[in-house]
Amino acid sequence: MEESKELQGFYKIFRAVIYVSILMEFFAYALEPEQLDFLGGVVTDIHTRIKRWMIYHDGNLVYSKVATFLLICITCVGTRNKKHLEFDARRQVLYPLLSGVLLIVQSVWLFGHSIMPCFYTLRLNTWLYMLTSIVGVVLVHIALDNISKFLKEGLLKDRFNFENESFEQCRELQENKYSVNIPMRYYYKGKFRKGWVNIVNPFRGTWVVGTPGSGKTFSIIEPFIRQHSEKGFAMVVYDYKFPTLATKLYYHYLKNKNAKDSKMPHGMKFNIINFVDVEYSRRVNPIQLKYINNLAAASETAETLLESLQKGKKEGGGGSDQFFQTSAVNFLAACIYFFCNYGKEPYDKDGKMLIAERREDPKTKRLIPTGRVFDHSGAEVQPAYWLGKYSDM
Repeated sequence: MEESKELQGFYKIFRAVIYVSILMEFFAYALEPEQLDFLGGVVTDIHTRIKRWMIYHDGNLVYSKVATFLLICITCVGTRNKKHLEFDARRQVLYPLLSGVLLIVQSVWLFGHSIMPCFYTLRLNTWLYMLTSIVGVVLVHIALDNISKFLKEGLLKDRFNFENESFEQCRELQENKYSVNIPMRYYYKGKFRKGWVNIVNPFRGTWVVGTPGSGKTFSIIEPFIRQHSEKGFAMVVYDYKFPTLATKLYYHYLKNKNAKDSKMPHGMKFNIINFVDVEYSRRVNPIQLKYINNLAAASETAETLLESLQKGKKEGGGGSDQFFQTSAVNFLAACIYFFCNYGKEPYDKDGKMLIAERREDPKTKRLIPTGRVFDHSGAEVQPAYWLGKYSDM
C-alpha cells in the first residue's frame, strides 16, 4: 500500500473539515438562530460563541472564504496519487480552478446584495450564496487534488528504478543453421519493444534458471524443441512431466518428417524410454544372443549391471551391497512364511484335526480353503487354531 491506514484516516478527517467549515459559515452568516432555536436558547448561544471568531465577524466573509481555501490546500497535500494518471491541465486544473474561484467570489457578492423573494425565511440571494459557495469549493478541491496527484505521480514515477535498469537489447534476427532464435518483448525508455534472443552457438550450452511456474518450458525449452526438430537435430529430452513434452516432441517429429523440405536424416526414429509406464517405453533385452556372443561379453554385461547398482556405495554400504543384502532378507522371509503357512489344517481345542472345506482356484489350479470347517461327523464347527505342516518343527 502507498499509504498507511492512519494517514488515509487523517486525510478523510481533513476532507470532512473543509465541508464542516462551510456549514459553520452558513450557520454564522446565512441563518437566523432565533428562528431555529427550539432548545431554549442553546442554538442562539452556540451562534453567539461562533460569531466571536474573527473569520465569522460581520463583514469578514472574505476571511472565512480564505480560511476554507487554505484548508483545501492543506488537505490536498495528503491526496493519494493515482497510477498512470492522464493529466490534462486545462480540463483537470485550469477550468475547475477558475470556475471555482469565480463562483466563490460571486457568492461573496451575492451575500451582500439582497434579492427577494424569500423561501423558508431565507432570501433568494442567500440560497444562491450557499449554492455557489458549495459548488465553488468542490471545483477548487477537485482542481487542487489533480495538481497534487500529478506532482506525486511525477515524484514517484520510477520508484522501483525501472528506467535506470532498462537497456537497449537486440532487435535484429541473427540466424544460422545451428541457431535458436526466440522472439521477446522488452521495456526501454517508457515503451515495450520487440526483440530477439539469438542463441547463435547452442553447442556452448544454455542454462535455464527459474522458479516453478515461471515459464521456462514455454519460453525456452519449447522453442529449442521446435527449431532443433525443424533443422533435423537429434535430441535427448528428459520429460519429468510425461507426456507434456513427449506429445510436443512427437508432433514436431511427424510434422518435420512429412514436410517436403524436411532436413531430417533418412531413417530417423522417435523412441521413448519410460521406467514407470513401461507400456509406452522402447524395450531391449541386453542378454540377447546377438549381444552375448562370447564369455567376455557376458562378463562385461554382468560387470556393467553390478556397477550400475553401486550408487551410494562410498557413503556407507549402498548400491549393490544393499541390494543383495535386501534380496537375501526377502528370500529368507519368504521361506519362513512358506514353511509357517504350508499345509495349514484346523484343530479343535483338544488338538484333534478337523476337516477344512477347499475349492480349486481356476487360475492356479490349487486347492484353497473356503473358510468352512467340519468335524468328523459332518457338523460345521469353529476351529480353535490353524497349524501348518512344518510350523511345529
